[in-house]
Amino acid sequence: MAGALTLFARDGYTRARRDAIAVEAGVSNRTIYNHFTDKAELFQAVMQESTQRVNAEVEHIPPAALKLWQETGPGRARRELAERLRRIAERGDLMIDDPARAAGHPMLLISADNPTDRADLHNEDALREMVTAGVLTFLYGYAERAAHGS
Repeated sequence: MAGALTLFARDGYTRARRDAIAVEAGVSNRTIYNHFTDKAELFQAVMQESTQRVNAEVEHIPPAALKLWQETGPGRARRELAERLRRIAERGDLMIDDPARAAGHPMLLISADNPTDRADLHNEDALREMVTAGVLTFLYGYAERAAHGS
């Protein structure tokens, strides 16, 4: 995982080759194939593990570094979602007073149903069900008043 993180960080996802990752990790190419079906699965595992490590160390990370990580990762996604929700609300399709606050809600609704078994994260049907439930709950909560019959 450390070798893959080093290569993905240095070369990016597209340019990082599995054989170069194996060399960086000090393992055979076959070892990587035995653990991950493809580069996408390896990348997902690396991202998940590195995020968990950051979250576990959050109390020890300098505030400026943590703020930068939040702004370029989760903060950026939330800002982009807020902007899209603002436009949807302006069209009258949803009733949203604070798009920035509303952007956090679907993220929480989806992650609240996050399975604790890491194997479930690779199950497309389980993921689709989890995301659908969160999105439907969000849409019902922010439905325009006419949709509620009021």
